[in-house]
Amino acid sequence: MQNLEQTILAQYANSPTLNSVVQAWNSELDPTTNINNFYNNVWNIETATGYGLQVWGRIVNIGNTVSLPAGMPFGFEEATTASAAEFGQSNFYNGTQTTSNYVLSDPVFRSLILAKALMNISTSTSPAYNQILMTLFPGRGNAYVTNLGNMQARLTFEFTLQPYELAIIKQTGAITPPTGVLFDVMQVQLPFAFGFAEADGGSAFPAVVINSIYAATWQGNQLQYTTPRTNYLDNAALNVLTQCTATYNNATSPDGTTDATLITLSAAVTAPVCGWTSAGTPFSSTNFSGLATTFSVYVLVGTLTCTVDLFINDGSGTLQANSTVNIATGAITNIAAGGVVVTPLAGGWYCFAITATFAGGSANGYECYVTPDASSANDNQTFWIANSQFESGAGQTSFIPTSTTSGATVTDYTPGVDNSTVTFSVAPAATVALTWNGTAQSNIVSGDSATAQNALFGTGNGTTTTFNMTNNLPITIYLSGLGSATGFNTGTLFEGYS
Repeated sequence: MQNLEQTILAQYANSPTLNSVVQAWNSELDPTTNINNFYNNVWNIETATGYGLQVWGRIVNIGNTVSLPAGMPFGFEEATTASAAEFGQSNFYNGTQTTSNYVLSDPVFRSLILAKALMNISTSTSPAYNQILMTLFPGRGNAYVTNLGNMQARLTFEFTLQPYELAIIKQTGAITPPTGVLFDVMQVQLPFAFGFAEADGGSAFPAVVINSIYAATWQGNQLQYTTPRTNYLDNAALNVLTQCTATYNNATSPDGTTDATLITLSAAVTAPVCGWTSAGTPFSSTNFSGLATTFSVYVLVGTLTCTVDLFINDGSGTLQANSTVNIATGAITNIAAGGVVVTPLAGGWYCFAITATFAGGSANGYECYVTPDASSANDNQTFWIANSQFESGAGQTSFIPTSTTSGATVTDYTPGVDNSTVTFSVAPAATVALTWNGTAQSNIVSGDSATAQNALFGTGNGTTTTFNMTNNLPITIYLSGLGSATGFNTGTLFEGYS
């Protein structure tokens, strides 16, 4: 009892003995805890459990048990598919199933009670059915009813139903078809369902997510790009030669072609320079202000005994990056500006990649130089250069061969629809391994996916440009049929492989 002191007569209000007895009795007889338990466990549908939910189930005329179809066990050929399934489809036989009943958990039963209560007071309209589906399957994905006409309707689930969930729909009456109407249940996972263009929502092949593609070229495993890349240098024609001469196609370059250029210093050398400028080329008006750039060049020492300076300038000759290197050992002796990366190759070749971010307001164009140290260079000394490249971006990318014109632009590959194919602009050379990083949907029914970690998907042969990314990747095809009588007809799931 609350406010107990107000119920005691005034003449006994100050009696400690009487007040103590009354307070003790009140504590022992206080029904607050029982009332709270009744409210939480029975009365309040949002918190009711066990017996309380059973009471609510009787009120709305629904139980917490559904019947699940008995699955076939794993068996052998002589059992036939009428009584046994194949490998990977079922469990081993573990004796006769005692019951097919499945008792719903309290949270599931609670949602079912609310859905049945709504069904009891709702009209048989699409909005009402959609609200019931949202109550039964919160947060699972899209679920909705579609009027097919001719006294037929479809419950579409863009996720996979568990067996007990399908039983709830078909057995409990929580979603009761209007009189004379056939309900068809269809399960589909978009965008992975097989379909045709007019279906507007399916995809012809399982989803392939391409994070990156690599080609194992002479430079190593090189990242390929779907965006255009440009090599601004013409390897067949250096347009700056001071106190030195160039003999083109003189030796085998690192890429295996015979296009390495021999540089020979003059007899009376004082300030030798060789390299490229954008002057007189289509790139003379290209502005690199504020952009990161990389100049890479492969160098092989001949008789040269001095160090070499690598320069990146803007079109007016203003220095953007400079590094001094020893082309005989690959050592970096000085970095005046920018940064440089050295990569040793077979046969004594070294790749030097120097990076520079052009200052704001830089003049249009560029200058890239390979300059032997004038203070220690000797007459008639030699070295080779090959596979040079000047490009946008802070880092060297795979080499872009150039023609007799200044520079070249390529897009390494183009993905097809849904990444089902990859088409290279130039056919990968023979034996070049093509690998990819990404994911592919491998089992749509269970929602699993396969993750590729640099997985092989093709090998170049010098002529083929297009490679299929979905070979050997399983897909799932969903089909659904309509029954001929009032009630439910479950859409059939078919698994196929392409």
